Amino acid sequence: MSVFCDILDFQSKMKLPPATLAGFERQTNVGHAIQFDQELAEVTKAKNWVQQHFREGRARNMPFRNMLTFVFLFVAVFAHLPVVAQKEILCRSTQMRFDRPGECAVKCTGELESERCVLQPQTPVLNDVYFLTYYNSLYFRGDSYLHTKSCLGRQVELTLGVGDQSATAGNRYISTGFAEDLRSKLIERIVFAWYSGYEAERLQIIWGRDEVKNVGIAVVPKQYGKFPLFISVNLLCKSPAYITASVGHELIHVEQFNRSYNSLDIDDLEIRNVRDSLREVEAYEWENGTGYFPWQIKTSDQWLSDLTPAEQSDLHTLEQCANWKVANEIAQLRKTPNAENGLKKLKLYFLEDPWVRSNWLPRHAEWALRSAGPEPAACQEPPFAAF
Repeated sequence: MSVFCDILDFQSKMKLPPATLAGFERQTNVGHAIQFDQELAEVTKAKNWVQQHFREGRARNMPFRNMLTFVFLFVAVFAHLPVVAQKEILCRSTQMRFDRPGECAVKCTGELESERCVLQPQTPVLNDVYFLTYYNSLYFRGDSYLHTKSCLGRQVELTLGVGDQSATAGNRYISTGFAEDLRSKLIERIVFAWYSGYEAERLQIIWGRDEVKNVGIAVVPKQYGKFPLFISVNLLCKSPAYITASVGHELIHVEQFNRSYNSLDIDDLEIRNVRDSLREVEAYEWENGTGYFPWQIKTSDQWLSDLTPAEQSDLHTLEQCANWKVANEIAQLRKTPNAENGLKKLKLYFLEDPWVRSNWLPRHAEWALRSAGPEPAACQEPPFAAF
């Protein structure tokens, strides 16, 4: 059999889904790890098959042209595999690595603090000494370790992330910043280290626990000179990259709040629901790395390789749901008695908002006629989210 026929046979045998990161759109919450492991096993099997046939082809002195065809196919296929998340948290007693702090705190068997978990990134972008100090102190130092275990319990402790003050006394890295508790210092450091252009002291960080459905983090317009940033302690149970990307998502909203509009009242009740939904689409495009715009902060591509497969999938589901909500809100506006006037205001907003005008509008030229269709099942009980 020729090598070219072998390649066609390889394509038919693989039967892999086009699981690029941008299309990583599976149902959330159930079976993520199992499905990902199954795909990874298929990929490994296919990779071994390719390598074996490559060696056989070389042994048969296959023509140089066929070798190039084979190599290009190999590169093209594996460029579209899902990003495999790095496990950044190390259990020092067993040398096992984990995605999330609660999982490590429960499964790490070390008795001494020196044997317990530590954030030890394999990805250079997370290697900020202040971030590492705050992170390890609020999760794994002293009695903090016990609170971290609640991430895998029935309810996350409200004190998660406050930190054990006796275990961190005298640490010169802990004494810096505006915030008093460690978890707020962590958020401040994320802003300072990776989102330059924003001032952490302009955020008023307020901690709670699942006060509104499954909302993890939300920023609201400025009040008394600061932007209130509401954060559920549940967010702290996510991977380090997810926390960092979620903060960036909220800073995109801060950028949106700071935009000025000349021809309309941006808070007009007739367009507010569509505006809010579009703002979520924009923020999730930034967070997923699926959009391109000169935002004040860099796109979140740097975090994507550190998100767990479930987190990647959840974020893409949330982006899909935000897009559906935009179409649905426009459809609802068309049904109102004052629809014509409302659509005129909406058009003004579309033309004045820089992101909508340059990114969303060219992709949705028929926005006034689009049907939203039924709400996707995954959107009826959305995953843990940033708003």
